Amino acid sequence: MSSSCAAQTALIPIPNYSKPPPLPLVYSKVARGFDDGEQLARRRAWRALLIVTLGCLLATTEACGKRVEGIGRPTPGGGAVGGVGVGASGGSDGGGSGGVGATTGGGGSGGGTAGSAGGGTGGNTASCDVANDYDAQNPPPTAWYRFENASGPVVDEAGTFDGVIDGNLSRDAVGRCGGSATFNGGRVIVPSDPSLNPGAGAGGGTTIEAWVNPTIGGNATIAARGTGNNDDNVIVGMTDCGAIQVIFSRAGASSTSLLSGCAQLTTQEWHHVAVVHDGASLTIYVDGVPAKQAAGSDLGPVDAPLVLGGRESGVFPYVGRLDEVKWWNTARSAAEVCRDAGGTFSGTCAL
Repeated sequence: MSSSCAAQTALIPIPNYSKPPPLPLVYSKVARGFDDGEQLARRRAWRALLIVTLGCLLATTEACGKRVEGIGRPTPGGGAVGGVGVGASGGSDGGGSGGVGATTGGGGSGGGTAGSAGGGTGGNTASCDVANDYDAQNPPPTAWYRFENASGPVVDEAGTFDGVIDGNLSRDAVGRCGGSATFNGGRVIVPSDPSLNPGAGAGGGTTIEAWVNPTIGGNATIAARGTGNNDDNVIVGMTDCGAIQVIFSRAGASSTSLLSGCAQLTTQEWHHVAVVHDGASLTIYVDGVPAKQAAGSDLGPVDAPLVLGGRESGVFPYVGRLDEVKWWNTARSAAEVCRDAGGTFSGTCAL
């Protein structure tokens, strides 16, 4: 406890239990009846001590620069403090201790393990990227949606492709890394742009990543460009058995559809989902580990908006929370996907 807190608590007199002085009976609101004055004074003193102590603890936590109302943000070299009553994760640069209802964070890269409170257990350790995590050797996403702003457009943290909300969607839920968006029939619509086209970046290919926490099962679309109805499209979704389905299609030309095994996505739990298409192969990753792979198909422009939580036509809406949705116009490596899932890579991904 800090010296100032100790000074405050020292000023609160605690009555002597062994020799209570004879005092007249007085009415006590705490006891809801008549009580002797010593017992009343004792109750008041302990209540004052408890209030001061709790205040000092909260002040100390906030002084560390950590968030106490939700999942902790990473701070350089220090990890993060988990939220009160929320499954929290440690920071990506150091240790980090979970708060009430959270599991204590681990040391090193990846931070802590998610707890089980706050609407579903965590999937695995989370890596909460910040802008300076990316550089020339590790380029940032083309579009990146963290859902940190509670009102207005859905901000693209990469800086260019803000989205608008259509339908029932809120941004007040605790996410895997800070805030998240809760979808209940609503969508985020991002206008079409050539920079979002598969293969538009250096080296070609495309990568789609997201933290996914479905409220209910069923066929649903996590992210899509195009309708999937004889058009150029890219679709990432889930099926009623918890499988992940990915479609890359060129109208009148090649098409690749890949379906993982069932139970990859479970309700009320966070899972990191990534899809990587490098032109030669298409791979689905779940929590940093390859879940399914197939031969790729032709990549090319898609003249359709990017839609999160549904498709352009409004079918197959997603119900649940999404966080840290990232769209690259390049193919990322298995090590990079593992890192974003909160793991460490040495030939395979360890979480």
